[in-house]
Amino acid sequence: MKHLASIPLGLAVFACQASAQESVYTHVNSDTCHTVNETDEGGGYSIIERCQGQGGWQVYFDSGEHGSRSGFSRQDTPPEGMPYGGYVGNFGGFHDVIELRLDPEGDAFATIHRYNSTSFDSDGEPRNNSILIVAALRPGEGVESCHVGYVKTTGLAGGNALAREMADGLAPGFVCGDPIWIVDSAHPDLASARRQDR
Repeated sequence: MKHLASIPLGLAVFACQASAQESVYTHVNSDTCHTVNETDEGGGYSIIERCQGQGGWQVYFDSGEHGSRSGFSRQDTPPEGMPYGGYVGNFGGFHDVIELRLDPEGDAFATIHRYNSTSFDSDGEPRNNSILIVAALRPGEGVESCHVGYVKTTGLAGGNALAREMADGLAPGFVCGDPIWIVDSAHPDLASARRQDR
């Protein structure tokens, strides 16, 4: 698991044999990423990184002192308005594996990426959160990726399967900018998932 200070530094791609090529996995490492911009001014430390992904996609990470944002693009410049990694917690960072869901032609149409964060209870005790972010890929459009929904795996069984179900069932027809779907222990499947405005 990665914290903000050790956010992704590179990507290596390998195929998932067990899922009959329905997914490929991009593994974050130190080989193929580089810094696009880095600032350390009055507003705090911030770094933007670009990582070579699979199928022509690049992954951008915009990280500061409290958390990280990400976006997928086929362009050589960071996408504007990259969404925050998780809807829970103020301190966190992305895991080092990204799952890309593939259509029958082998093109990626959605991603699943885990974001680990920490929030604090009213008594000040830290609470660890783990969220699977499902994003839709829109090659050639003005906004090339957007969040479809979140699966909060903390206290929820079968989170990975639920995230794949969300990606396969909702990402292809999802309209970027619409309210996102949230699955958690109180709404443990897509049938009961709630919607949340951004």
